[in-house]
Amino acid sequence: MRTNIGRGLGLRDFNDVQCSLHTKFTWRLLAIDNLWTRFFNAMYAKSGHLLLAKNTASCSRFWKSIMSVLPDVCDIILWKVGTGRISFWFDQWMENGPLCLRVSEVPNPLIQIRECWADNAWDFELLENLVGAGIMGEIVSSITAGKEGEDIIVWKPSTDGCFSLAGEFASQLWQRVAREVGISVLAPTTWWGCVSQCFALAKRNSQCEGNQRAKPEREIKTERGLRRAVDAPMQPIHLRVARSVSWSKPASGYVKLNVDGSCKGNLGTCNGGGVIWDSAECDSKIVVDWVIAGSCLVWYLWDFWEEARQEL
Repeated sequence: MRTNIGRGLGLRDFNDVQCSLHTKFTWRLLAIDNLWTRFFNAMYAKSGHLLLAKNTASCSRFWKSIMSVLPDVCDIILWKVGTGRISFWFDQWMENGPLCLRVSEVPNPLIQIRECWADNAWDFELLENLVGAGIMGEIVSSITAGKEGEDIIVWKPSTDGCFSLAGEFASQLWQRVAREVGISVLAPTTWWGCVSQCFALAKRNSQCEGNQRAKPEREIKTERGLRRAVDAPMQPIHLRVARSVSWSKPASGYVKLNVDGSCKGNLGTCNGGGVIWDSAECDSKIVVDWVIAGSCLVWYLWDFWEEARQEL
C-alpha cells in the first residue's frame, strides 16, 4: 500500500485484498454446510475431503484461487473434536497438523474420527494399524474419545475462534508497516495491539537515551525546520520510569478487603462496594461471568473449562 504522501492512491494492495477474500471463501467451505458449499464440494471434491479436491487446468479461475490459499488456511485452523464426524486423516484436529502428512500411506481415506472409537474409548488396535504406536500415544494422550456436542472449527488467530476478515487485513497491513520502518513486530491478538506495538517500538527506536539508536543529523535538522515553519515549539523528551503495580494476596490465615466507589456528579448519587479475599487467589470477574453464563469464550481454554465445570 502506498499513501497519498508516497505518491500512491492510498488504496490497499489488490493482491492482499484478493487473498483475504479467497481466504474467507475457503473458511466458509470448511466451516459451513449450505447449498453453496455443497455445490463446490460435489463439483470438485466429489463428496471427499477438500484437500483431495482436483485442481486441474479445466477448473475455474475462482476454484484455482481457493486451492492456492487452502494450505495456508489449513495451517491456522483447528478442529475441536466433539462427536468425531470429521476426517481422521485430512482435518487438522491435532496441534501438529493433519495426520495424512505424517504417514507414508493413507488407508481408508474417508474414515472419520468416530469410527476409531469403541464403547466411547479409542480402539487401540485400529489406531495402531492406521498410524503406528508412536502417533497413537499422542492421540490418546491429547484427545478424549466419545465426547458429546458438535465438532467445532476454530480460527486460531482470534481468541473466540471466529474468522475475522478485518483481522486478516490488519495483520497484513501492520506487517508491511513494520517492514517499511525497520522494526520487528510480534503477533498481538487485536488490530489495536498491532497499532500500539508498531508506534511504541518506532518511538523507542528513535530515542537518543542510553544504548538506543540516535536519529540521523539530517533527520533532526529536517524535523526542526518543519517545527519552525509551523511555529511549533520543540518539546524535550521526558522518559517515564516504569513502576510495577500489582495486587498481592494475603498470607494464609488473613483476609484482605479491596474497596472501590464512584459518584455521579458533585453531591449526586454515589455507591461503593468491596471484596474480601483470602489466600486462595482467583482472577475472578471473568471466571464468575463464565460460570453464570455456562460457557467459556476463549476457545483454547475449552478443554480445561470442561474439566473445571465438572469440579463445581
